[in-house]
Amino acid sequence: MTDDKIKVCWITGSYHHGREIIQKIKKSLGEVCVEYYAEGFSAEYIEMQILGSGLFSEDRLIVLKDLPLYSGSKSNARWKNLFSNIPDDCTVIIDRVAASSRRVIYKHIKGIGKVFELPMYVKGADASVYIETEFDHRGKNIPNDAVSLFMQKMGEQSEGIPVDDIYMYINQMCSYIGKRKKNITVEDVEVAVPVNYSSIIWNMFTALDKKDFCECQKLFYHFCRSSSVSDAVNQICNMILWRYRLLLLIKEQKSNKIEDKEIIKNILALHKLSKEGVGSKAVYSTDGNAYTENIVNNAVKGFYSKPSPVDFYSRTELFKFVKIIHECNLKLRITDPNKEIEYLLIMDNLLMFMCGIVKEDILTKLRSIKDE
Repeated sequence: MTDDKIKVCWITGSYHHGREIIQKIKKSLGEVCVEYYAEGFSAEYIEMQILGSGLFSEDRLIVLKDLPLYSGSKSNARWKNLFSNIPDDCTVIIDRVAASSRRVIYKHIKGIGKVFELPMYVKGADASVYIETEFDHRGKNIPNDAVSLFMQKMGEQSEGIPVDDIYMYINQMCSYIGKRKKNITVEDVEVAVPVNYSSIIWNMFTALDKKDFCECQKLFYHFCRSSSVSDAVNQICNMILWRYRLLLLIKEQKSNKIEDKEIIKNILALHKLSKEGVGSKAVYSTDGNAYTENIVNNAVKGFYSKPSPVDFYSRTELFKFVKIIHECNLKLRITDPNKEIEYLLIMDNLLMFMCGIVKEDILTKLRSIKDE
């Protein structure tokens, strides 16, 4: 490995792969004293430690989790000068500090050292190749059908599948298989890899945008594997309401020619409402923000060259969706949790309506039939 000759490097992206790189660099240095500096240390103190001498080892590895500003002016210039004059007995790693916040220093490191830009997400064919390669590095073979199931159980978000999640589940898979065999089967993946339920709701949002009823149904039944039908329906309905209220808020403001920056500011000022107690004794209070900055930015501007999900819907359509979801939530409050068939009926018809398969008044008609 050539990294033992590099005096400074910057690692961005995947945590687990970043940790592997740090371990390789540490191993290449032999008997080395390792020092970590995170938030709370001043730039002046870090400079003193880098330029100082090791007490217990000839070689030192210093890992920086933060690049604080120097007091006074010309902070970037001072960091650049420091990294250009690292002592021979010292190696410096800048570990997953956001490059976007320190672009001048990041560019400087590219010129004098090495930058490891590790992917945070992989998607589609890239994800498939990535999974096969990682298993191969661990001495295992995984066929295409097992890779497909692995990816399905991981769940692909809008950005792709998180690399750190893949890394964790591959290690879990290899621990399960052990040394007893080299070839992994579909049955092994089915047993050893749990369904990543946290990503299912995001995949459902994508399926709803495409009006893909079959995909919505498949995702819903995956969700039911981790909880009761009543819990699954309640959680999904509340998340869908949360999402489509956001899209309606954005659509209304875009229709009024409000700039994106102002829309984001307005929505980030909203607070979610929590309720304690029941009936006349209930106390309502605001408890944190209703939406995070990342969620709002993606909804307003789109992400990874994809259009904003708001563009898929008209104002009327979004209003009807919010209205019908509210109706479903009201129905769920008076439905016996033990009557799964009623929950399934509510979920089926909500998804059919949102995917454009049934008319708006179908829920009312179905309820009237039941009441008769």
